[in-house]
Amino acid sequence: MTKRLTWEQKSIVSHDTGHALVKAVPGSGKTTILVKRVERLVKTGTDPRSILILMYNKSAQVSFTEKLKTALMSSVIPEIRTFHSLALKIVGYGERQQIIKKKDLITPSDYRYEQLVKQAYCYGFDHEANFIDPNEIENFELFIARCRAAAVTPVDAANDPTFSNIKREFIRAYGRYCELLEENSLRTFDDCLVEAVALLRNDSSLGAHFKHIIVDEYQDVNLIQHDMTRLLSKSD
Repeated sequence: MTKRLTWEQKSIVSHDTGHALVKAVPGSGKTTILVKRVERLVKTGTDPRSILILMYNKSAQVSFTEKLKTALMSSVIPEIRTFHSLALKIVGYGERQQIIKKKDLITPSDYRYEQLVKQAYCYGFDHEANFIDPNEIENFELFIARCRAAAVTPVDAANDPTFSNIKREFIRAYGRYCELLEENSLRTFDDCLVEAVALLRNDSSLGAHFKHIIVDEYQDVNLIQHDMTRLLSKSD
């Protein structure tokens, strides 16, 4: 037996007056409400292909896709992606249009990435590569992630007062890291986000076909993901 919706849940499902930020505690039926929200949009005439749903990880994306297929009973469903997969799609478009340079995607599990990070670290710290403290490499990777999440360039990091407590060697290593990626025609998923946002800024039509955007776990998005959402949701 299907549980009846509360008035609060009904108001979320039927919301149709601009942006909405919804807070939900664990066990409050968030996924069910998201499904019913999309169901209502489709049943009232919205083209499923004009709905974008951004999930926080691949597992959540796959799970939600299956639930939505079952609910809509159709093979035509909204575009359901993670931020990274959407960024990769936009970057792919940019490459095909020769707007940006074609590069290979590299992930942290890739041996090339591990070597690139170590090489950049050694350059920054003027360090021999025969022994590097794994904890220091981890700290350097966290610093890289922090910079990419806010689209901070090496020049930004060197001049921004908020980075004054960061070791200068980290910033120097980060600069070399960016150079090595460029020299080897490589990009990470975080780089895809940065490049996708730049493409959206230059061409707002890239996301113009999306009329409804739903972001799951919005409290966990970083600055670059927020920028992507904002650019996708801008009115024509």
